[in-house]
Amino acid sequence: MGSRAAQRVEQGDREAVGELAAEESNLLQAIELARQLDWWGMIAGCVEGLGALYESAGRIAEWERRMEGLRSDCVDKSSQGAFPGREEFWRAVTEQGVRIARRRGKLPRAEELQRLCVNSDRGRAELCLEVPPEALSQPQRATLEKFAQSLYRLGEILRAQGFPESRIEEEAVSLKERLGEREKASAWALSLGSCYRDDQTVRDLTKAERWLRHSLDLKEEEDDSGRASCFCGLAQVAWERFGEARKTNRPQVELVRHLNDARTLYMRAIDHEPAENWSARAQHNQQLGHICFSLGDLDRALPYYRESIRYHELQENPEAVAETRFSLAMALRDANRLAEARRYAQEAHNDFQKLPAADPEIRSRAERLVNNIEQRLQVKKQVRAG
Repeated sequence: MGSRAAQRVEQGDREAVGELAAEESNLLQAIELARQLDWWGMIAGCVEGLGALYESAGRIAEWERRMEGLRSDCVDKSSQGAFPGREEFWRAVTEQGVRIARRRGKLPRAEELQRLCVNSDRGRAELCLEVPPEALSQPQRATLEKFAQSLYRLGEILRAQGFPESRIEEEAVSLKERLGEREKASAWALSLGSCYRDDQTVRDLTKAERWLRHSLDLKEEEDDSGRASCFCGLAQVAWERFGEARKTNRPQVELVRHLNDARTLYMRAIDHEPAENWSARAQHNQQLGHICFSLGDLDRALPYYRESIRYHELQENPEAVAETRFSLAMALRDANRLAEARRYAQEAHNDFQKLPAADPEIRSRAERLVNNIEQRLQVKKQVRAG
């Protein structure tokens, strides 16, 4: 019961947490009975169930204390490996140690324990890797799936420390592909691409693009939502490259190339984005507005900004509506299109005033923008009159 419930918790099933809570005393009793009778093979599932319960409930200290109490029963201190006949028990306790270390922010310890798990899982997987994928038995598939997950978790821990290992990441995704789990492999590749784009500790836009394109290659043609996510991720990479090129004063032709790449990819994202995904469509259109404005083409940017506002209104997101109107007002002001700028600035100001949770600073900025535009209009009027 414990192992299956733990898997359900991992998948986000909150009911499983309640079931584990109801069975907590039974799981503890089962562990004690198994220890007394040397039924070591019976303990692993109970350990996994308790770990899922304690982690979900935030009972970290109790979780850590109980796992430490079990280590002496399964861990050989000289090798840190398992006592003979207690491998499954050792594997469950060691994995819980990884989870606890990550929750405590002790990443070097988490890495140490996870490498032990990977080495153990690799040993079990070696014979399975010699079997053609179509001939794998269910237990063999489960062994390889566990190995892939173990590799992926090690990759997460390494990236969190700022020391990624491409070999580990590639092996994990490749194993998922070998097992025919293209959807999961694509999700992992997408996550890797997003990490290398967004996480400043490991930022590498070349790796980000490679993983995002690999994720796209693994998507089924009919998976419009998934393909849209990949195109959006690739567009963000191109936009980030534009930002970096601008900061380092790269040639104009290079800036324009990155912007055009981003525009093409966002348009492809919109082509695949489901019509009902208003939030994503709002973001795609807003980015297209930013791109066209950066290209110096405000007339082409305006329809995208307006479409973004429309989608934000459809999803009843007044804060996003106000922010987009505010950005558009500033763009119009900077282009000296003051009459249009005043309209959006006033609307943004009114929107922010209606939002009880709006940051006072953004309210003040919106008011200052309205006043600034009014002053410019007055100056313009005086110049014409003079």
